[in-house]
Amino acid sequence: MEEEEYVLSRTLLSDGEPVRALCHLSSPPPSSTLISGSQGAMLTRFSLNDDTDHSDDSSSGAAHMETFAGGHSHQIGALISIPDNITDDALKGGYVSGCKDNNIRIFNSKHELVSTLCGHDKPVTSLSWVTLCSSTNKTYLVSGSWDGTAKLWNVFGGGIINQECVCTLPDHENTVCVLGLSDGCVATGSAGVAQGSTIVNHKIRIWDLKEESVGGGVKATIKTTVADHGGPIRGLCLDEDTQCLASCSNDGTIKIRDASTAETLYTLTHPNGTPLVLNITSLGNGTLISVTEDGNAYVWDTTSPDAPPQAIPHPNCVWTVLPLPNNRDFVTGCHDGMIRIFTKDVTRHASPTEIEAFHNAVIESKSKQSSGPSADEISKLPKWEMNSLITGKSDGMVQVFNKNNTAIAAQWSATSSTWIEVGEVTGRNDNAGQIDGVSYDFVFPIEIDMVGGGVQTLKIGYNTGDNPFVTAQTFIDKHELDQNYLAQIADYVRQRAGSSAPTLGMEGAATTSTASSARASSTAAAPPPTPSYIHLPMKSYMTFETGTTQKAMEKILLKIKEFNTSLQSNTRTTEELECIQSLTVTLVATSRYHATSVKKEELQVIQKILKDWPVDKVFPALDLARLVVLHPDANSTKNKDFWMNVVRLAIAKCKEVQQKPPEGMAAVAIPMLSLRLFANAFKGAGSVEAVAFFLKGILESAEAFAKSTNKNIRLSVATTALNATSYMNKQNSSSSVSPTQIFNLFKIMTNSGLYDSEAMTRALVAFGTFLLVSDEAKTLAKEDDDLKNMMKRNVDTYGNKAIAVSQEICSVLKW
Repeated sequence: MEEEEYVLSRTLLSDGEPVRALCHLSSPPPSSTLISGSQGAMLTRFSLNDDTDHSDDSSSGAAHMETFAGGHSHQIGALISIPDNITDDALKGGYVSGCKDNNIRIFNSKHELVSTLCGHDKPVTSLSWVTLCSSTNKTYLVSGSWDGTAKLWNVFGGGIINQECVCTLPDHENTVCVLGLSDGCVATGSAGVAQGSTIVNHKIRIWDLKEESVGGGVKATIKTTVADHGGPIRGLCLDEDTQCLASCSNDGTIKIRDASTAETLYTLTHPNGTPLVLNITSLGNGTLISVTEDGNAYVWDTTSPDAPPQAIPHPNCVWTVLPLPNNRDFVTGCHDGMIRIFTKDVTRHASPTEIEAFHNAVIESKSKQSSGPSADEISKLPKWEMNSLITGKSDGMVQVFNKNNTAIAAQWSATSSTWIEVGEVTGRNDNAGQIDGVSYDFVFPIEIDMVGGGVQTLKIGYNTGDNPFVTAQTFIDKHELDQNYLAQIADYVRQRAGSSAPTLGMEGAATTSTASSARASSTAAAPPPTPSYIHLPMKSYMTFETGTTQKAMEKILLKIKEFNTSLQSNTRTTEELECIQSLTVTLVATSRYHATSVKKEELQVIQKILKDWPVDKVFPALDLARLVVLHPDANSTKNKDFWMNVVRLAIAKCKEVQQKPPEGMAAVAIPMLSLRLFANAFKGAGSVEAVAFFLKGILESAEAFAKSTNKNIRLSVATTALNATSYMNKQNSSSSVSPTQIFNLFKIMTNSGLYDSEAMTRALVAFGTFLLVSDEAKTLAKEDDDLKNMMKRNVDTYGNKAIAVSQEICSVLKW
């Protein structure tokens, strides 16, 4: 029995990170398996029972789940199940993932990683299958990437898993979404390129594919190209029943197309302005589901194009949507880490309690956006009684104050040098909000892709009448972002704020809000853009994470037991050795780090070994410390005293090795593992205080071993220097170390002639980052002719990235 509208059926929680991808695996009914991929680089498997009656509170949402990494190190952007027509036992019932680390991974039905496809130069964001209309009827995997290409992969081969890219579809405009069509063609959509102040050339292409008679390749030719979207194309889907192709875009529209020609038959426009439409899927028979960044899922009946869609509000941005086979239900993946299944079947409705909780979460989220500042936020505002002590930065600037526990907006008058009260701050505008105590007509979230693959969510404020490019530039300057983001951010702000927002250079574009408005103004002209670089500064940390396999942990444990037996005194007890063994079990299970903890007794054994054992016996404990520091619970602030002691002891061991090198592998292992411990420690909340406190000693250790003949030690030196300067950049201060110390370390690395391309590139990025933090370092560098010569001439042998970094350093130093 069905109702007219979709209702929540089930709510599932993955690893708590934003859900970026979903796929469904075929299983014998009534069971089914759902796979989710998160922004936190985790896969989650849900075993569902399709016959479960959810009307009872006790059964609502019941599902067995398991979270695991699957070899991913960055955001998982795409998932797709192995098609049912594949008979290879190694792959049947499996699935494929696309990751931000540029790789494609294939998993079998046991969720084991069986193959990794390498070939894309940038993150993989879209996956599909296509079966060619030929004598072989062969099925190929299709992938789309930020690198501006789509690729065809021959992964099936009579029980053998291939890793062969048979064809590249080139020359797309940045990010590519892909879709295999039923006639054996492939449709692609592109995100467009920046041209002046706008993003243009977002194109749909239909590719004709032909298998080559010799060599096993596939030849691709463009059959048709259409450019009729007003923004980046985010997704494609095919309605198998109507044989219509649908595309969605940042312009807030869905275009229904002829699947053969890509010609637009009609356009569906989302209500409530022009939200960014992030994904789209088909349930068949003319029903489409789209999801948007403003937190909605929309159900469209394309057989009645004029009928309004059913809107299903979510608490946060909805990244992805997936149809469930057979029953016409669908699944959404949300930024709040929740997966939600929706149905028309009343027998599969969630319990009233769960439905109410969902609606309340939506209401709470929306109210936060529209109700104005909370009591807690008001309490943090400057007191109105103290307004005479605050000076406005420009005439017309608006500041929010706390007046008798009410948020009021006041405007700065440069003529009288006083604040003029405008009115009470209210929440009538759903998109209005505050950033750092300043109110804006619109506050939008912006996700920035960071160096190393992380994602940072920031907020940008915009006022009606402001120039979006001035707003974008001010935002870039404030957060020290890549200048290349300018057009993209401005385009995003303009779309979210509506068509009334002026474009760059528009005559009469106001730069202030009126005094009658109780909202903030951005009257100050944007500061002149600061120089922006691609590689500088380093804003994240590089870590040494290898070594958490079962085999590696067994070696560490055996070596500790061996040394423990050989010692006449200071041996560890049986209970302490059991603590070490328990710790290794925790460290091997990397996919469970979010749910496991490290006991204080386990950490104390590491500290005791470093303190009590002779220098030639401590390196297994240093190796454990290097890995333990990456565990979230072990590196929480509750353990900061432990990390203070461990970092201090590691520095002491490095000095012992420097003064009297031990025999055997300890002479290499101790400095290498100590430096890698220091590098990893910059990343954690509990250990960062320790490396900051002992930064001078850490850099002295790095300098002492900078000319090591061992390649691994040299890489560790460069990475420690890199993370140290990244930390200084985050703190916007180099006061904890002498600029001469960093400068001398860099000179040793560059003049030694020992460093390979990777280590030298890290050293260059470290030095360039430090130059942006320390004016004194700039002065030292400018006076060094040998350094200038090296930057301009001798860096060529280290590869393209090193050359690019050296060019940016020359720009910083104005050489």
